[in-house]
Amino acid sequence: GTLVAVTAVRGSVAELPCDIDAPKPEDPTLIVLWYKNTSDTPFYSYDIRRRSSSSSSSSSSSEVSPSSGNQGAEPLSGGRAVGEDVRAFFNVSSAPAHLQLSDAQGTDEGVYRCKVHFKASPSWSQRIQLTITDPPWFPGLHDSLGRRLEGDVGPYQEGANLKITCTAKGSPPPLLVWSGGWRRQAGETQHEVGGGAVGVSRSVLELQVSRAHADTTISCSTTNASYTLMHTVTIKLKLNLAPVEVTLSGPSYDLNAGVTATFTCRVVGAWPSSRVQWWLAGKQFNPHTIEKVLSANVSEWTLHLSPEPGDHMEDLACRGYSANLPDQVLNDTTTLVVKFVPVAVVSVSADGSISASGGRNRSSSVSSPSGQGVGTADGTGGARKGSAGGTAISGGGTSVAPVYATVGGNISFNCDVNANPPVNRVMWFH
Repeated sequence: GTLVAVTAVRGSVAELPCDIDAPKPEDPTLIVLWYKNTSDTPFYSYDIRRRSSSSSSSSSSSEVSPSSGNQGAEPLSGGRAVGEDVRAFFNVSSAPAHLQLSDAQGTDEGVYRCKVHFKASPSWSQRIQLTITDPPWFPGLHDSLGRRLEGDVGPYQEGANLKITCTAKGSPPPLLVWSGGWRRQAGETQHEVGGGAVGVSRSVLELQVSRAHADTTISCSTTNASYTLMHTVTIKLKLNLAPVEVTLSGPSYDLNAGVTATFTCRVVGAWPSSRVQWWLAGKQFNPHTIEKVLSANVSEWTLHLSPEPGDHMEDLACRGYSANLPDQVLNDTTTLVVKFVPVAVVSVSADGSISASGGRNRSSSVSSPSGQGVGTADGTGGARKGSAGGTAISGGGTSVAPVYATVGGNISFNCDVNANPPVNRVMWFH
């Protein structure tokens, strides 16, 4: 729809119009939602249904405070214009209705949208551009594109060049003073006399943004000839920051296969928030992890892992990065030492030409008297069966494919055992 322009002086009440009249008497307005800029989350709602069911005294009120739920309006989370200090109320006595923002500030500038929902008809939206003007002697900060800067600004990339202009009008023209945790790189206040006796003062500050500027405040103040501070406007720089340190820690002892172990990945220096990837044996996997935020740019991610025998001597890696900088990754790695019970594979061949492999058998140890037939890792014996044409041999525990041998021929048995710690003895049975 048409964009309606609204101007308000800093500190005054800004009135944002919204037509809430129903298109038909039988199709009443139900709810009005307010949004700011590109946010999909409403920061204010007005529910006519709740208002209609409230007491007659509240129904007769022409002003609805968001803090008075029984009057039909309520604040919703996510609104940057209103925030937690609740400065808005919906005045439905005027035509059109107005959302009124008390004590308007520079951070309230932007494009607002009111969305009106009806019982049956399609909803409609109306857009309002709010501009805040500064009174005499009050400074204003703008970037190189003319956008107002106030409160938290950014996020900027490291290395970006930032040009901030501070302006203020007055008669006589005010002096401008910069302060804050920045390194000054530009110049003196310039006085430009406008129409009549009113002058405009301008001063420009130029910065090349670095990590040291993260969360730095920059203030511009107006002073008079006696250098008495009159008014101040402040911004805080927000930066997209890659992590400076990623540390993976885990148990100081060897792991046991099948027993859950806990690992912690600590990410330092990422902003606005950290993310992690987990890799094992060169492959990424996506386990359920728990994040614990320790400070503004320090977080810990906890992984619970049940290692398998095949994970022995493989690398577990944690890769940390900023949510806004996914390509700038730091990682830390630890090598897993996993203890596991023996895994045996038996192979049999006859006359060096036919072979078969038995399945895997597990046991806590491999030991028995020596010199006894077919060997297995868990001590379960093999069996040998004879026939007129030859001998069929099968492994114990899990089956081995039959191997047919000629009577009097050679038969070879091989038992491969994988275990950590290594087995010290293999015994054969028949």
